[in-house]
Amino acid sequence: NDRLQAEADEARSYRKPAETFRSLSEMPQSADQVLDYFLAVFADRLAFTERGMKTARKCEIRPEALWFYFYRMATTLVDLFRNDVPDIESAFMEQTGIELAFGEGAQSRKDNSIMRIREDTYNGKAIFVEPHVKLNDQKAGAASRRIYFCYDHEIDRIIIGSVGEHLRTYG
Repeated sequence: NDRLQAEADEARSYRKPAETFRSLSEMPQSADQVLDYFLAVFADRLAFTERGMKTARKCEIRPEALWFYFYRMATTLVDLFRNDVPDIESAFMEQTGIELAFGEGAQSRKDNSIMRIREDTYNGKAIFVEPHVKLNDQKAGAASRRIYFCYDHEIDRIIIGSVGEHLRTYG
C-alpha cells in the first residue's frame, strides 16, 4: 500500500534527528559539534555549502553563541520565510532581538569584486549569500561576526554560505 509505505518512509526520516537529539548528553563544546548537531537535527530547515561548513567549523564564535544563532535561524527565520511574512527583517528582530540585513550598502553593491565574494554553490546550483545575520559582539565573543545565507524556496530551507568573519565591504 503506497500510503503505508509513505508513512513508513516519513517515520524513518525522523530516526536520525531523534537519535542525534537523544544522544546529546551535554551542550556541544565546539563549533564542530554544534554544526554536526544542526546538520543532523535541522536538515529539513538548514543546509550548508562547502564554504559554509568550512567557515563554521573554524569560526571563532563561542559554541553557545553559534547554537543560539543557528537555532533561531532554523526555527524563527525559516518560519518567517515559509509564512511569507512581508517584513522579515523587522519580524525577526522583534521575535529574537537579532539584527538581520538582506543586503549590503549601496557602495558595496556597485563593486563587482565585493559582490562576487557572496557567490557560492549548493548541490551544483549557483546561489548568492548576501543576506546575513549580525552577531552580537558580547554573545559571539568577537567583534563584527556574520552568518551569510540565502533562502532557497525550491528546497524550502536556509542555505548558509559563510559563518564568522564579516565579508569584505566597500567601507
